[in-house]
Amino acid sequence: MCGALLCVALASGATRAAQDPTTGSAAEPTATGAPKEIPFAELPGASNPDIASRWREGMQLEANEDLLASALVYEDITRRVPGQPHTYWRVAKNYWRYGSRLPSDDTDGRTRYFTLTEQWADRGLAIDPKCGECCLYKVAGMGGLIRLKGSVLGATQASTIADLLERGIAAINERPHPERNPELEELYFAAAQFYKGVPEWFWLKWVIGVRGSRSRALEYLRKANAVAGQRPAYMVELGAMLLCSGKEDDDPAASAEGMKTLREVMALKTDDPDDAVDQAHANILLSNPEKACAYSREEWTRKQ
Repeated sequence: MCGALLCVALASGATRAAQDPTTGSAAEPTATGAPKEIPFAELPGASNPDIASRWREGMQLEANEDLLASALVYEDITRRVPGQPHTYWRVAKNYWRYGSRLPSDDTDGRTRYFTLTEQWADRGLAIDPKCGECCLYKVAGMGGLIRLKGSVLGATQASTIADLLERGIAAINERPHPERNPELEELYFAAAQFYKGVPEWFWLKWVIGVRGSRSRALEYLRKANAVAGQRPAYMVELGAMLLCSGKEDDDPAASAEGMKTLREVMALKTDDPDDAVDQAHANILLSNPEKACAYSREEWTRKQ
């Protein structure tokens, strides 16, 4: 229904490295393992020296990109300190990151780890239905499995995904300093991709309970960019969406803003290979704005 179902997948390269566990804090500006507002001492069981040591071990492994070993450490923490959804989504996140990096033709491997992603997110949601990060990785696992099967997004799945995205966003925004939570920007971006990818046919809501919305996708892209700052992948998506809206809605202001956003991407100084991909896409869109409505980071990257 929505192509490769980018609407339910996290952006390629969206997950950044975990924080340095030797600082004794999960509140570093670049942290993605734990929400940035949570001090290390407040992680589940961290008041126990043995469990604190396991947290540091798991976080170090995650920072070193040894995702499976890190997941096993976090699983051990769930057994020692059960009933804490934070640890469950940490497990789910590692399995998602690992599965998404497997070769595209490793169907069995991807199926295994996307299934584990969904299962561990479900376990966290069973403890706390308002675990926003659990909602995010439940969507990621579901999306990965749907894409592997090459199946059409069904009515139940579409409604479930829409509910998880909205519930996750609302839950994190209820906390103090939600803008410090890196999973919030991922939720905003995933929601934008979802509402961009599902068709806007007015009758679709009657059939599957939800329909696409370019304006809603644009709203979520703006929010993702506001939280993330200068993140090229998000900026290119925003620029493309603005150009598309300018064309489809005959809105010169949106088109001008889209071109401005893409020029800002080109002006960024970065050595990150993923950012270089996004800058190449921005350059193409600046030269060919008529391609904006068909922009897909994954598809364009595959063709490069």
